[in-house]
Amino acid sequence: MSLVDLARYVFTDTSPLFVTPPQPSLLDSIQVKLRLPRQLADISSSPSLIATYEISYQMPPDCTRGELEKLLHGRENRITPYPEGQPEGLKVYLKERLAIEPSHRKEVGEFTYYLFHLPPILKVLPPPKGLKQLEALKVIESQIKYYFRIKVGDDELIVDAEAMIYPVYPEEAFQRREIFPFRIVPGFRTPEWVRGAVLYQIFPDRFFNGDPSNDVRDGEYLYDGYPVVKKNWNELPDVSPYPKGNRTREFYGGDLKGIMEKLGYLHWLGVEGLYLTPIFLSPSNHKYDTQDYE
Repeated sequence: MSLVDLARYVFTDTSPLFVTPPQPSLLDSIQVKLRLPRQLADISSSPSLIATYEISYQMPPDCTRGELEKLLHGRENRITPYPEGQPEGLKVYLKERLAIEPSHRKEVGEFTYYLFHLPPILKVLPPPKGLKQLEALKVIESQIKYYFRIKVGDDELIVDAEAMIYPVYPEEAFQRREIFPFRIVPGFRTPEWVRGAVLYQIFPDRFFNGDPSNDVRDGEYLYDGYPVVKKNWNELPDVSPYPKGNRTREFYGGDLKGIMEKLGYLHWLGVEGLYLTPIFLSPSNHKYDTQDYE
C-alpha cells in the first residue's frame, strides 16, 4: 500500500474519544490521541505533536508598561492598552511553542494509537513572576493550537484539523496558511442552554426574502471576474460548468428580515437555536469571503 493510501487511515479529532478532559480547565493536563494504521506506524518514526500555547491576561490597574517589560524579559509577549470604553489598564498576550513526543504507544487490531500529554496552559504560560496584586489579574482568553508531524524516510506528513495529510515543510506551510491546527480552549464551558438544544442552520440568501428593496441587482458587482446575477425565487440555479455556472454569484434575496418573519414558524418546529452562515458584506452568496464586518 502506498504512503498516500496509508495516510487515509490516519485519524484524530477534538472529540472526547481523542481529547480528555473534553472541556479542560486552565490547570488541567490534556491527553490527546493520534491513530495510525500499523503499516504506517511500522515504517515511520514516532509522531510529534507541535503545540502553540496562547494566553491573554488583564493586568491590575496600577501595573505599568515598564514594570511588565521587566517582568516579561525573555518571554514572547505583546503588551497593549485597552481600547477606549474597555477596562482601564494593560493586557498582555503570551505565546509559547512546544514539540511534544508521545508518552505511550498501543497496538489495537490494525491500528497504532499514540498518546500525548499536554501540560496545563497556566504551567506553560504562568502570570508574570513578581507581579503585585496577583489576585487582581484575570485571564481574558486562552487557547492551545496543535498539529502532528510524522516522519517517513525523507517525507514528512502533516496531520491537521482540515484532515489534510500531506508532505510539506511546516514553516513554509504556516507562512502560506496551509496548516489548520486543532484548537482547545482551556476554561471554556458549553452554556447549559445549548446542551441537548435543537439547532437549525440557515443559509440566509436561500431562506426567505423579507425585504426585496435590499436585493442584489444584476451586475451590481463582479465575483471572480464575472457579474453577479439576481435570480427569481423559484428559478433553478445555473448548473452550467464553471465559470459560467458559478452558483456563488447567484442571489435569491433571502435576508435577516426574512428570518425574523419566520421565527414563529421555527419555534413551532421545535427549533431552540439558530446557526447562520456569514451575514456580512461579501461578493458571494455564501459570504465566507467577507469584505466588511460593519
